[in-house]
Amino acid sequence: MNETEYKKIQAVRNSGLGTLLQKSPAHYLHELRQPESTTPALTFGSYFHSLILTPDQCEKEYFVLDESLRPFPDKNYQTKANQDWKAAQIAHCEAFGRTVISLEDHQRALEMKSAIRRSSLANEVTNSVGVHERLVEWSDIDTGILCKARIDKTRNKKQIVDLKTCRDASKRAVIRSIIDYGYHRQAAFYMNGSLAESFTFVFVESSAPYGVAVYDLSEEFLELGRTSVRSALRHIKTLREKYGSEFDQDTVWPSYEYWNPITETLQKPSWAVAHDFGE
Repeated sequence: MNETEYKKIQAVRNSGLGTLLQKSPAHYLHELRQPESTTPALTFGSYFHSLILTPDQCEKEYFVLDESLRPFPDKNYQTKANQDWKAAQIAHCEAFGRTVISLEDHQRALEMKSAIRRSSLANEVTNSVGVHERLVEWSDIDTGILCKARIDKTRNKKQIVDLKTCRDASKRAVIRSIIDYGYHRQAAFYMNGSLAESFTFVFVESSAPYGVAVYDLSEEFLELGRTSVRSALRHIKTLREKYGSEFDQDTVWPSYEYWNPITETLQKPSWAVAHDFGE
């Protein structure tokens, strides 16, 4: 199941919870209704996941474009023959639903894969037997809301393994990323739906020397994630009851006023410093 098909399932996903809590209900609704979009970073991340977790499928879904094979490799794409060659390569990929990956990105992904294989911990959890790209749907016990997740890897139905590309896999940077991007909430959300007993992150740096680190979350960290999930789902239930379902195209949910229904007085933060703006 590709991302477009997955998005059509009318159920709450983890990324939506982050948008709701960090922004507003209106932003959650807007994100949900947007057509599928991508960026070079997202495309590379998806390719790397597929290369590591579903290599057989990867060959069917992606095409590595070696631009040195163009008719005139010593000339740029101002040359019509080179333009036509590249256009034909891209058209062929589009006809078969394949995504184009540059040779440079492919080589970088292979370096990252090699780094994982050199790490005994990372290699053990990513290269072992398990279910990859597992689709899970469930009803939240507290609210009855239908939820969904697509899990990178499940080992023995007890351990979830989640692969992350990053700029910095050091402990300090990863903790910051977990808080900033809500990875602890993701872990709790996935564990709720899969009934897994543990959640392991494999972080791989996307530039040389392609550092690799494997981390589990403490029970305290997971409980913080569970609290976040419960709060978000309860807000969604309230919003549905008051304004209508987010899957109804006529539904409108409020913006920041949902969190601040009255005018709020902003206080000067402790880190702000005084500046002399005198003439």
